[in-house]
Amino acid sequence: MLPDVVATIDEQLPRTDLRRTAADDILRRLQKANGKAALTEAERGVIVAAVRTAYSTLEREYLRIRSFRRLILVVSGFLAVIAVAVAVTAALYPTVLPICFTPEAKVVCATEEARLAGGDVDAVVAVVASSWDYAVLELVGLVAAAVAAAATLRQVKGTSTPFDIPVALAILKLPTGALTALLGLLLMRGQFVPGLSNLDTSAQIVAWALVFGYAQQPFTRMVDERGQAVLAAVGGPENPEKP
Repeated sequence: MLPDVVATIDEQLPRTDLRRTAADDILRRLQKANGKAALTEAERGVIVAAVRTAYSTLEREYLRIRSFRRLILVVSGFLAVIAVAVAVTAALYPTVLPICFTPEAKVVCATEEARLAGGDVDAVVAVVASSWDYAVLELVGLVAAAVAAAATLRQVKGTSTPFDIPVALAILKLPTGALTALLGLLLMRGQFVPGLSNLDTSAQIVAWALVFGYAQQPFTRMVDERGQAVLAAVGGPENPEKP
């Protein structure tokens, strides 16, 4: 069993670790002896200490992965609650902050359009703004984020760890996409983007929600990279040689 034990030690301990070096030396000595030598008590103690340290290192790495996964899921749940709360609030009070534009004597919202015809803009917006505007835009942003999450699957590597970090990262993108779709359109409505202050049709509003929903990718890419780094730090077949 010694080769398997030493392989486990080599997977979890860095090359500079003296316990790993000692275990490798013991294994080489016994292999050169070709069955004519046995472990001494001192060597047995070295092997036991190295194995104990290797499993302790693996457990700490698993704890770090579990903590990272829990953090991602908590943040995803928090963002999802915010997205639902915003949609519900907008449904109850659709005229408080409507995502509507007024190009060329016309009021354009996410689900409906109407001509001003010389009327008061606020009065027309109050009529055109729908309780479903925010929900529709969040749904479009969520769909765009789901597409972005599917596109990142080609970069995901498999792992032997029992923690589905890639799934947690994909879940994070969904509520993030729903919120970035709304925030992007609110910035446009506030004339934050020069030249894009007025959209002409409801279809354009939905199209921009799709763009902003997919645009969550730059914000979540850093989290994706951190997740891959956490997985890469775990010893095993994916990372047989520790630095």
